[in-house]
Amino acid sequence: MARSTTTRAARTAAPKKRATAARAKKKAAAPARARAATRAAPRRTASARTASSGAAVKKKAAAKTRTAQSAPRRTRASAARKGGAPARARKARREAPRAIPIRLTAAPPEKCFWVHEGPVLSSIADLSRVLKVLSPAQFAHHVNEEKNDFARWVEDVFGEKMLAHRLRRAKTRAGTYRVVQSFVALRR
Repeated sequence: MARSTTTRAARTAAPKKRATAARAKKKAAAPARARAATRAAPRRTASARTASSGAAVKKKAAAKTRTAQSAPRRTRASAARKGGAPARARKARREAPRAIPIRLTAAPPEKCFWVHEGPVLSSIADLSRVLKVLSPAQFAHHVNEEKNDFARWVEDVFGEKMLAHRLRRAKTRAGTYRVVQSFVALRR
């Protein structure tokens, strides 16, 4: 039997060197594994390339929009000279409520509102006119803690949910009149 010539210290140092070498090899291989993973990724098809180019086009358009937004706005005077409305006026026109008085038209006879000991209402404009002269007793008959007949009628007949919501919040005759009057003024 051949006896090993290595010392005991050399034999214990060898596993440590191997572990250190393995760790170093692993660290060096990490970037290579990442490169291999990207190479293994599926190739983009023609449709994927056009989709990504579409994203690039969108980015460019967004950049142009940001640049246009940071540009100074035209004043009314400069807009008049150039033949167009300023950006704020164009935006306001787009966001303005429709001026078509569809909901101010008369309701069919079977859906008219009969005021207690008073006139018959067929439109929201009629309601606005009558609220001016309505007596406190008549108003209390239709609007109290339990009910709001005006709000229910406006929502059911004309489909104006927002106006009905505001009418429910208004508890006085004057408050109800202001809500209805502002609605009518916007629709004329």
